[in-house]
Amino acid sequence: MVASKDLSLGLLVMLVWAANAVVIKFITLEVEPFTGLAIRLILGSLVLVPFFRWPGRDKFLRISLIVLFMAVLHWGSLIWSIDRLEASMASILMQIQVIFAVLIGRFFFKETFGWRTGAGIALGILGVVILTGLPENPPDFTGVAGMVFSMFTIAVSYALMKPLKDIHPVNYMAHMHLLAALPVIGLALFFETPLEADWRAVDYTILIPALLFQVFMVGGVHVIWQRLMTRNAMSGLPNLTLLLPVLGVIFAMIFLGERVALEMVFGGILTMIGVGIVMVRRQKRAERL
Repeated sequence: MVASKDLSLGLLVMLVWAANAVVIKFITLEVEPFTGLAIRLILGSLVLVPFFRWPGRDKFLRISLIVLFMAVLHWGSLIWSIDRLEASMASILMQIQVIFAVLIGRFFFKETFGWRTGAGIALGILGVVILTGLPENPPDFTGVAGMVFSMFTIAVSYALMKPLKDIHPVNYMAHMHLLAALPVIGLALFFETPLEADWRAVDYTILIPALLFQVFMVGGVHVIWQRLMTRNAMSGLPNLTLLLPVLGVIFAMIFLGERVALEMVFGGILTMIGVGIVMVRRQKRAERL
């Protein structure tokens, strides 16, 4: 049974994560995607550098690999994709990270799953196909492909985290920002034109609060979620993540004025059902071990 305090904190985490897609959209409306991520990482590095502690050579090498997949590839492709998609569509597509996590476990860690999990994976994929293929105005294919890649890389980073222990969450976030800042600045300089941008045209009343939200709120709830996972059973709080697409769509409609087509609702429901089946089967498996 999840304590009411932990449930409230878990709901707070879901609200922040769901709002993040909308916040990213606001950032990309003001600056180019990699440039926005670079500024976020620089701000985060300035805030978190006092908490950096050397974790030892082996842990540092593993964290560096996680940073590559999480902070560079995942965060980079996420903001790049949301720049090309509606935030509501992105919120639904984010759920497929659960499917990738199961598939990575199957092919790289020799984990097995039954027909129910397989059916859930198939339903989730079918939902994505409906989301991207049936609407009258289909989403940008490169954005969808980028979002799929983003969810794959975060699933890989979660797999890499499994052996990582005994490092404080704030120290971990300090590593994440400090190590990722330089590569992402390189991406911004290579693919975009931050040095030639008209920075006087940027609405800083939107950009600065959005970046601060990502540094403090998104970073903070990652720490909270990690703590919640250490003191609660897998059969409880993870189910809250099924609220993310619902909350994400609601926030996109309220703050961005996005409209949701019937095909998108149907595809989103199929994806959520598929992901829900996968999550329930994983949790039951974990309880048996």
